[in-house]
Amino acid sequence: MSDSPRGSFGQLRVECESAARWLLPSTAEMAALDKATIDSGVPALELMERAGAAITSRLLGLYPDARRFVVLCGPGNNGGDGLVIARLLREREASICTIVVASDRYSNECAEQLRRSSELSVFGVASASATIHGVNHRVLGEEEVRARCLEADVIVDALLGSGQRSAPRGSIGVLVSILNSVRNRCNAQVASVDIPTGVDGDTGGVYDPHVVADVTFCVEFIKRGLVQFPARGVCGVLEALPIGIVASSTPEYAAVEGERLPALAARRPDAHKGDFGRILVVGGSAAMPGAALLAALGALRTGAGIVSRVVKRGWDRAASLPECMFEVLEGEDDCFTHGDVDAVLQRVSAFDVLVLGPGLGRDSETGEFLRLLVEQLRPLGKVVVFDADAINIIGEKRIDIRGIRAIITPHPGEAARLLGVSTEVVQADRFGAARDMWARYGAVVVLKGAGTIVYADAHGRVITRGSPYLATPGSGDVLAGIIAALCVRTGSLFDAATLGAWVHASAGMEAARQMRGSIIASDVARVVPAMVSELESR
Repeated sequence: MSDSPRGSFGQLRVECESAARWLLPSTAEMAALDKATIDSGVPALELMERAGAAITSRLLGLYPDARRFVVLCGPGNNGGDGLVIARLLREREASICTIVVASDRYSNECAEQLRRSSELSVFGVASASATIHGVNHRVLGEEEVRARCLEADVIVDALLGSGQRSAPRGSIGVLVSILNSVRNRCNAQVASVDIPTGVDGDTGGVYDPHVVADVTFCVEFIKRGLVQFPARGVCGVLEALPIGIVASSTPEYAAVEGERLPALAARRPDAHKGDFGRILVVGGSAAMPGAALLAALGALRTGAGIVSRVVKRGWDRAASLPECMFEVLEGEDDCFTHGDVDAVLQRVSAFDVLVLGPGLGRDSETGEFLRLLVEQLRPLGKVVVFDADAINIIGEKRIDIRGIRAIITPHPGEAARLLGVSTEVVQADRFGAARDMWARYGAVVVLKGAGTIVYADAHGRVITRGSPYLATPGSGDVLAGIIAALCVRTGSLFDAATLGAWVHASAGMEAARQMRGSIIASDVARVVPAMVSELESR
């Protein structure tokens, strides 16, 4: 069992460490994998028995002193998993209260598990489906359900699974509300089967009401929505338990952990600084000179060979880096103007990667400068990391960056400007937003935030690390510099963006641990070398 803390992500656990274990299927992709496994000769009921057995084993391992269990079962296959768990717990002589939601229709597999049950309780209007199979049952009211939950050591949520697209309704909604009402009045641990009830496994949206779990047992793979907030905040520990479902096709997204982390070769003993690239930071303004400085710091701490900043006289009021050189332009304007394009282009040829945008500002003159510069950069074939105000200007002025070997690093607000939507729309489906930005701009996308998403060429990666203390001024500028330095050391912009986001998130976690709380962007940069060293030693 691989068990690692992930900062604001709490813990993720997988069994049988392998690249496949970190796949993050959508609910449709998971259904296709289920079907392929069933079509290969494994009956659906057998998969259900395996899921129930795997979860039961982990429940008993996590809570060895638990004696009283309440298992809440819905009418679908998630409820069928719950019925298997209840049966197996009863065989181990635990005290079990199995509560099944009354329904006029149960899935075929759930109906079969009802037939195999020795006793259960039904909540809601008594259903013929619960009686025609000859199951010994009684009907419980709300107060009886509440009393059973208050007495429990562990409550298993097997009400709704991957098909959730709206808030729990009817009897299921009532059961979730009862569970929530007793959480603060009892010591019961709540374990959800596959996905907590009231959570969208595709987007990470959370409905009202919803279950807040202490642990979520994901069958075979963690579903992608569970590694995005707000869903991540209600899942507790995420555990992926294998049951023999084969990854016969590759889902669109995967978590960046274990064997899913791209490789970074260690430095050769005879390496020289020319091997690690020349980075040019085009950013800053009279009002914001420090942003470009932080991007340069990120690149230097990641190991870039040479880093230089384009500045104008009088801008550099922020403390300077002795290791960073300057490309000083004529003039004393407060920002870049269209007259600076030729001077910048004259310097570009000597560099491998440009970081364009930190502290640039959004003055109309700067917007024209960026538009003209982009037009001239396209035929040069340089790698460009577009960050911060460059992204804002691209979105506002609809500047076409296609044809440039580019990485864009928007936070949700900047992503909204790129797509012409609200920030709320971006956050409601971050997976879809990342995909849409790649389709529109043709650049590798790094959608920042808790659960940073990296996307390109119809494939996505999720950084399942991070710290809320990374929400600090200049943090994104450091990230842009990190990514730029890694572009030189990898053969793929997608891998460079992935490694950069992983290094940044890991450094933020470590810096917050060392500082025991709030950090500033330069604290993150200071820890970056240790994270790069960890990659090199893998």
